[in-house]
Amino acid sequence: MSKFIQVPNEIITKLTGRRKHKMAYLYVYIRNQISDNRSTLEAKEKTKLKYGEALNLDEKTIYNYIKELNSVNLILGIGKDWGIDHRYNVYHFPEIKGDNFIVLPSLIDNPSLTTEEKGVMLFIKANCIAGTNHFHFKSMAELKAKIGVGKNSTVIKDLQSKGYVRIIGDAIIITCDAFPLYLNGKPEDYIYETIYKYCLYKGIIPPIKYSKSLFLLKTKYVDGKIDLVEDLFNRCKNLPNEVSLDYFCKALVNMIPEKKPQPQYFLM
Repeated sequence: MSKFIQVPNEIITKLTGRRKHKMAYLYVYIRNQISDNRSTLEAKEKTKLKYGEALNLDEKTIYNYIKELNSVNLILGIGKDWGIDHRYNVYHFPEIKGDNFIVLPSLIDNPSLTTEEKGVMLFIKANCIAGTNHFHFKSMAELKAKIGVGKNSTVIKDLQSKGYVRIIGDAIIITCDAFPLYLNGKPEDYIYETIYKYCLYKGIIPPIKYSKSLFLLKTKYVDGKIDLVEDLFNRCKNLPNEVSLDYFCKALVNMIPEKKPQPQYFLM
């Protein structure tokens, strides 16, 4: 089993139709069987049956889903090999090179989410601004279109009531621990995550990542932990409705990152 599953953002463009969320979840479920997140899985006997039981789908449906994942190159090939007394499938996955995100196996193990809801969570994450767990939308209709659910769907409200997403202003924010902001992070990763969670605690949309701001914050919070939470509560009690990492630089270290001068153009 994997400690984490790497998922390409292109699932939201490659998977279409009513079955897309369940297929996205099946993709993650299969990849989770691969140790060390490698690109080949030797799926032993009765694997499709096991997948069907886990997703509450019959074996034929699982077969069709896998075939469709193969047709859009999320699975490159399905080969055959021999065990001691049976044949088994060998799934080959393409190397993930483009935009992608990380999900933890705890999503799979979560009994409070349906297969459909888990797939919708994957679509929400694939839409998120890089390095964050949120994205903006202009209307509820646009939000539902982005994550591929029908206009009458209640899945967003269901996920809100279960505590896995929040809507603050014009942003939907994942609050499920299965979608970490970093793995084995550096001090600046911890700093960003701490500020991110503090903004959610205050009911404010978190800022996006900005490396220069995080570098300045790291000069004070060297290991990313010492006094940061205490300083946030003492020096950032009242946050503006729109906040950037520059705001925290000014409040916590009394500095803001230097901006590159904009090129000047003159009309002759």
